[in-house]
Amino acid sequence: MKLIRPVVEQIRDVSGLGLFFPLRHVSDLVGRPMFQARVRGAGRIAMRRNSTDADVVRQVFRKREYDFSGTAQYRAVCTAYGAMLEAGETPLILDIGANIGASAIWFARAFPRARIVTVEPDPGNAAMCRRNTARLPNVKNLQAAIGGAPGSVSLANQTDAWAVQTIRDAAGTVPVVTIPSIVQAEGKARLLMVKIDIEGFEADLFDGDCDWLNDVHAVLIEPHDWMLPGRHTSRGFQRAMAAHEFEMLVSGENLIYVACEPPSLRSLRPPVLPRQAGIPVL
Repeated sequence: MKLIRPVVEQIRDVSGLGLFFPLRHVSDLVGRPMFQARVRGAGRIAMRRNSTDADVVRQVFRKREYDFSGTAQYRAVCTAYGAMLEAGETPLILDIGANIGASAIWFARAFPRARIVTVEPDPGNAAMCRRNTARLPNVKNLQAAIGGAPGSVSLANQTDAWAVQTIRDAAGTVPVVTIPSIVQAEGKARLLMVKIDIEGFEADLFDGDCDWLNDVHAVLIEPHDWMLPGRHTSRGFQRAMAAHEFEMLVSGENLIYVACEPPSLRSLRPPVLPRQAGIPVL
């Protein structure tokens, strides 16, 4: 059984990612530190030897964990995307915890006229992200952590490239940026979607200013209570999301929240007057 599983995995890789993806093993055999594979639906993606980079690519492009295109909720996001473009605005997608940039490539292909800002605190991952997204003119990279308030962090668990953790530390060398500060820096861009995979630091993010939830159309988040039992890292975002009108989907390891009535569409609709005085319009 142990021998069959790797074979089945390679067959699935060829079927879902293309013939060249399994050839990364040749790079391992000859000792090359990096391999660049042409991945179906993504183009060329560089991956490091003896790392979790290939697993990240599998999650995004084979298992398609950010793909909810078969749902009515996705159509609502696309409608909001179109409304922003028609209004002369640039849709903004934040890829928080971008790792090697695979998810940024996914979003750039799904929403080619959006601006994607990646946020990745680990230097090695951030370098890979810059390399893999360099050909995409609508992707901007930030080497930083995201949090509920500015400051700095130190990094932990750096031996596992897809599980690097951030820890608040006044002496830390990695700056912390906030979602509102990124949105403000992007000028006329309008928030469309935020993807969050930050290994438990979502507890810090949702402990700060969450007013950005009033503007966003979709939030894709991977919870980490399973990894950090007893720390209640999802409690903050559960409360924040419950306070807003979102519908929730589940895709792989991710929870996908979509605004029931996208804010940008609401702002374009004419006001509806109440039938009786004194009855508020919701």
